[in-house]
Amino acid sequence: MVELSRPRPSDRVLNLMCGSGTLLVERLAREPAASVLGCDLDLATLGGARANLAAAGLAGTAALARMDATRLGLGDARFDVLLADLPYGHRMGSHEANAALYPAVLQEAARVAAGARRSSPSPTSSGCSSGPWSRPGAGGGPNEPCRCSRRATIP
Repeated sequence: MVELSRPRPSDRVLNLMCGSGTLLVERLAREPAASVLGCDLDLATLGGARANLAAAGLAGTAALARMDATRLGLGDARFDVLLADLPYGHRMGSHEANAALYPAVLQEAARVAAGARRSSPSPTSSGCSSGPWSRPGAGGGPNEPCRCSRRATIP
C-alpha cells in the first residue's frame, strides 16, 4: 500500500485510523517524509503505534493524535499522501456501520488532501460495493465476498 503512494521525502503524510501503526512504520522505513501524522480514536491503540514505531527505530518520526477520522479538526489541503486501512467489520465495527463510516471518512480525507493527491485506501469486503472501489458485479455485500482489485485515489 505504501508503494502505491509513491513515497517522496517532501510528503506530508496522514494515516487515517492508524491502529497499531503498521502503515506508519512501513512508510517511514521506506522513505523519510516532511511530516507524518497518524490518528486513531483509541488511546491504547495509539500507544501500540508509538511502541511499534519505537521498536522499528522510528521513535519521534511521526506525530500521533487521538482524532475522529470523520471530523479531524485539521485545516483543508494539509496532506499530500493519505494512507488508510479501514476496518473490515469483523474485529472492529460492523458491515452496517461501515456503510456510513466509509463515505464520511473519505469525505473528510478529500477535504484535508492537497493538490495532486496520492492516496492508498484499502478496499474491504464490507465497504467495497458502496465505496469508490465499486463497479457493477463487484460483490462486497455483507454476505458476498469482494472481488475488487483496484485502488482508488480520493478525488
